[in-house]
Amino acid sequence: MSRSSLTLKELFYPSSEVGLAQLLQTNEWVISDHRLAGWLYSYGRKKFGVNSVQTLKTEWLNQWLKNQIFLENWLSLKNRFASRGIETAPIKGIAMLESLYEDSGARAISDIDIYVEAEQHQAVDRLLTENGWAPQADELKWQFNRHKKTYTKNKNGVEIPLEVHFEIMPNCNRNQKAKISVLDMAKLNSAENLVYLSGHLAYQHTFIKLFWLHDIHLLLSKDTHALTQARSVSEEVGLVTSLDIVLHACEKFFKTNLPLAPPHLWWSGLVSESFLVSPRRYPAHYFMVKHLVKGRLKEALWYDFYWFLSKAKGGIGERVQFK
Repeated sequence: MSRSSLTLKELFYPSSEVGLAQLLQTNEWVISDHRLAGWLYSYGRKKFGVNSVQTLKTEWLNQWLKNQIFLENWLSLKNRFASRGIETAPIKGIAMLESLYEDSGARAISDIDIYVEAEQHQAVDRLLTENGWAPQADELKWQFNRHKKTYTKNKNGVEIPLEVHFEIMPNCNRNQKAKISVLDMAKLNSAENLVYLSGHLAYQHTFIKLFWLHDIHLLLSKDTHALTQARSVSEEVGLVTSLDIVLHACEKFFKTNLPLAPPHLWWSGLVSESFLVSPRRYPAHYFMVKHLVKGRLKEALWYDFYWFLSKAKGGIGERVQFK
């Protein structure tokens, strides 16, 4: 399968054992860049038998073992937080692993992400420090990531990064007072989760990882009612354009069955399969999508201003401090 003929549907769901073999032989760079070895092993083993994906077994096993460590540490933290009366909720990868994936080796995870209310930051810091979690030294922050704090812990030679988010999607639209952080993340429903994941994928990271788009496809496939309230939530937090372009990509490339067709965006053709496979290979497209997905030029320029400001200060937007 050549790069030009690769489709996302074939990449994640090869229809035959021969197609899977060709995919593994000709698209190693895609599988590696987007960390899909675990998914393809899990899918191929279930659909075609273990022999079809034997070359991926080591990568899947390493990912499975790592994810088990992450899950165990998250559950331990959850219980410790609860014992102190601190409400927490898993977000991003660790939450997807618990809710969308039958095989915990099928989803690549780099860290544990959790949400805690900002008012609890002192109690959280104290508890984590008491239990061997060390704050990341000299952590540098800027306008769009100063809402979280990173900790690490070494267990049996494995470094476990933990990101504690005190807001979920801060300042998506500075003219909107409402933010996703005001939602009850401990009870995040499918619509809220859909909007959050769309903002993370499109607004924050300009489609740099395919498995984030695949998460959203799985969420929509599992809960067809996720879109019912998603529109009003996206309007509330200023993520309408992010939601629309992500829905467009899911429907067009994963053939996700959507109860409502996403609104047409004149620039949606920029988000092609070749772009999604390697966004930074297309600098002009990447630049345009990065700005158009913000929804308004003013919003995009505001984002740029803070990014350049942080770089002008030598990467030091400000050092994270929760006192």
